[in-house]
Amino acid sequence: MTPTTIPDPHPPSRRCSAATTLPPDRLSPRRARRFVAEHLVAWGCAEAVEVTTLLVSELVTNGATHAATPVALAVGCDGDTVAVAVTDGMTGGIAVDGPHGHQQRRGAPSGRGLHIVEVLSDRWGVSRHEGGKTIWFEVAARTAPSCSAPPLIPAP
Repeated sequence: MTPTTIPDPHPPSRRCSAATTLPPDRLSPRRARRFVAEHLVAWGCAEAVEVTTLLVSELVTNGATHAATPVALAVGCDGDTVAVAVTDGMTGGIAVDGPHGHQQRRGAPSGRGLHIVEVLSDRWGVSRHEGGKTIWFEVAARTAPSCSAPPLIPAP
């Protein structure tokens, strides 16, 4: 499993886009799923919500748990593709074959996040930069987004 490396750590320009920064805590994956789902539904890209929120949850969990830095999340949709970028402040730490480059032990409770991203996304990659790294992915959307903002719902 080898990710694609791109020079720009931001998702490609999309007709509809939104971004947020999340704290490095255990609630961030839930906040990220909600943020992405609300935007995709508001933009008319609801059929991409399930796979996109699963992949976002994996990447934000990794960033919040392992990097222990704020996690920047950007999502965009142009009707054909949903693009997501998750950025954290850890410059290393990418082990696509499990922690520290070792094959994941059968039955281990963690270590499969990037494999899930590889299997379920159409394209993905990693960009390393001075402030950390960005993992991005794309999934098919197949709709014409309206770019309306989701309704404001107070955070729990």
